Order: sequence, then C-alpha cells, then structure tokens
Amino acid sequence: MMSLAARPLILFATLLLLLRTQAQLAPNEPAPLFDHLLEVNNEWRTHGPCLADGTVRFPSDADRIGLHLACTIELLAARPPVQASKAAMDKRAALLGELRTYTDRRQFPRNNAKYKRTPVFVDEQGNRCAVAHLLYVTGYSALAERIQREMNLSYIHDLPQAELSEWASLHGFTVDELALVQPSYMPEPKDRRRVQAEVQLEQGGSIRVVGYSKKRGTKMRVEHIDASGKVHLIARIPFIGEVQMEKTQSRVFFGGILGDRTTEGDLYEWDGRQLIHRDLFPGRTGISRLLLVNGSLVVRAYTAEGQRLERTLSAEGQWMDTTDGAKQ
Repeated sequence: MMSLAARPLILFATLLLLLRTQAQLAPNEPAPLFDHLLEVNNEWRTHGPCLADGTVRFPSDADRIGLHLACTIELLAARPPVQASKAAMDKRAALLGELRTYTDRRQFPRNNAKYKRTPVFVDEQGNRCAVAHLLYVTGYSALAERIQREMNLSYIHDLPQAELSEWASLHGFTVDELALVQPSYMPEPKDRRRVQAEVQLEQGGSIRVVGYSKKRGTKMRVEHIDASGKVHLIARIPFIGEVQMEKTQSRVFFGGILGDRTTEGDLYEWDGRQLIHRDLFPGRTGISRLLLVNGSLVVRAYTAEGQRLERTLSAEGQWMDTTDGAKQ
C-alpha cells in the first residue's frame, strides 16, 4: 500500500510529466531540426526526418512551417507511389509544384481558436492550409468548404476518409501523405500584441514592427529601439500579416500580407530618418517574400490569380522588374 508521504511526490512527478508533454517548442528555441518538424506535424515520427539535420532556430512559426512543407515536398518527390497510374503521377508532379508555390507565398492560416497547436483548414481571413489549397486548385472546393464548416480544426485522419482517399488516388497521393503535408499552427498570443519582425542595426539597437490583432484595431507600430534600449515610435501603419523584414545598404525594408482595410502600397523602407511607403506592385498585392540574393534585395508578391511578381533592388538603388528573369 502506498504511503501518504509518497503520494505528493508521485503527484508532483505526474504533473511535471504532464507539463512536459504539453510544452510547445518555440520557433526561436535552438533544437534539433527533427524536433522542430515534430512540433509542426507529429506524422514525421512515421515518415522519418528530413534529409537536412542539425540544431536550428526560426525567426517565426511561419518560417518553421515553410521548412516543414519544403521537407515534405522533398520527401514526397523522392518517394513516388509504386502503384499509381501515369495520369495520377502527372497530377502528383504538378501538385508538388503547386505546393512549392504555396509555400513561397506564405499565406498560412492563423490559429485564433485554441490555446495550443492545432490544424486550421481555413481561417477567418480565408487563408487555406496546404491540403485545403490542393483541394481548391483541383476543383474540390465543395469538399473543402464542407470540411471548413464542419471539421475545420481536425487532423487529416479524422476527416471523411472515403472522399479523401478518392481524391488522393486520382492525384497520385495517399491519405497518409496528406496527413504529413498538413501543418499545425501556434496559438495567437492572448494579449494580441507581439513583435512581428525585428532587425538589428549596425550602430546598435533595432527596428521592429509590433502587431496587434485586427480585433483590437487595424494599426501596427513601427518602432526604433536605440542602443540604450529606449523605444521611439516611428509610425503607425495599417495592419499587415506575416511581416517580412530585411536590411540592406543601411536601409531596412519590410512588408507583408495586406489586411482587409489596407488599400494602398505594399513595401515600407526606413532610411534612418524617415519611413517611406512604396507601391512596387500596384493594387492590393501584399509582399510574400523578402530575401537577399547575392547581396541584392529581392521582393516577391502574388496576384489574386496566383501569378508571381518580383522586383529587385540594384546596387545603384534602382528597382528592376525581375519577374521570370525580365529586367527593365
């Protein structure tokens, strides 16, 4: 019979184990890549780790989800099904290309429904998860919309299996592969206020974008933190999501997915004195990617129809249209 003195110790150990199993691995926490992949999708335990390995950290959960999808695409491309027809294999190849484009766009759903990681088939702003996107682009919007209405936070293996199996068979996939594709998403912070992106300045301090949930309003703050740690407000800007930020040529650039009430511009530039608002892509076209390629800033965006657009900042400070390699 268990002694009364031993019971508190067992309860304490059980509580520690429970807290450990419920703990979430933050994107910026250094950890083995496989652990970060498991945080996004536990199906990696079945399929094995991505070919890349080592200790990594991520600026945001969106970056981590992007790598999960890139690793998934790499694995699926390397392991084609053995009993699929040529027509199904052709569709599979085309959809893996579509997944690469989807990953590059970074318009992932947000989790405003649970205080723990969960799949989100389609969020309140209409952002689709990777599997929902594949259903939409192949003409299965009715199935996708029904899942959104009835089982929006469900895992793939809990969704209607007969219909998913039929779709998977026609398009060269298995349901288990779709389960690997499907990410889960971190909960939004309770206070809805967080640093969306930040870059360090060479002279010390940083520039950051502080975001609020659209439930709290549509404005965000651009702040300068000087070398002493004092915060200076640069500007308030309309709400943007999935903020991308890069520093080049002593200037800071940022942009993101436009909010519902954002009607103008897409790229912001801080030159050390003022915030400049640029409209690189006319119309309501937000920024999907900011990246440095051979020292040059590359800005990518997508139209509502899915066409990729690209502008590159030359060493002379001129913007060039590099969509599909074209220059002007």
